Amino acid sequence: MFDLNGKDFKETTIFNNGAAGVAKNVTISVDVRKPGEPETNSPYKLIVKDNDGGLLTGWFNYPTKRDGQTEEQVKVAAKREISRVLHIARAVVGPTYKYPDTAGMTPKSIVDILFKIIGDNAGDSKFNVFVTYGTKDYPSKKGYLNLRYFNFIERASEDGSTKLREGANDLMIRVVADDDSLPASGMDITSPTAAGTTTDWTTL
Repeated sequence: MFDLNGKDFKETTIFNNGAAGVAKNVTISVDVRKPGEPETNSPYKLIVKDNDGGLLTGWFNYPTKRDGQTEEQVKVAAKREISRVLHIARAVVGPTYKYPDTAGMTPKSIVDILFKIIGDNAGDSKFNVFVTYGTKDYPSKKGYLNLRYFNFIERASEDGSTKLREGANDLMIRVVADDDSLPASGMDITSPTAAGTTTDWTTL
């Protein structure tokens, strides 16, 4: 019934040993929403894997207009979300990469193009990522590690150095509320950051 050497009793591996800060020499891959999956599922997931097999999963949605937003607010929000994906792409393909002409394209189409570039070029390359327990203003209510909203990934250097630094508002210790009084960080949708599980970072 049970295989003691198999997956029935396999121990989970916590991403970066549960430590906030820089996780070095991770790999990344892109998971695209499959045909037939609910539209409520995020169209893209960025899977981050550390050297011990710990996983952290990022969920990305298309920029959409919210009720009450002006056109200028919609534009600013879309640029912000595209910038997050472009940040990943730049770590993958480098600063000199020539991107396709996206003038006149919708934000949705631009996100599609960027994730295609990321998925096609990431391969087995190594990266450094910066993980936190949310921010001091908006801690992760469930106490999960997440990637920082901006400035969270870079190509790993040969000498092991990193330009990723702790920010003044980064929450570096695990805080779990006894009730629902803490403000939601936007990162508390899924399960703990462990191998074979997922953790949301829709609003990194």
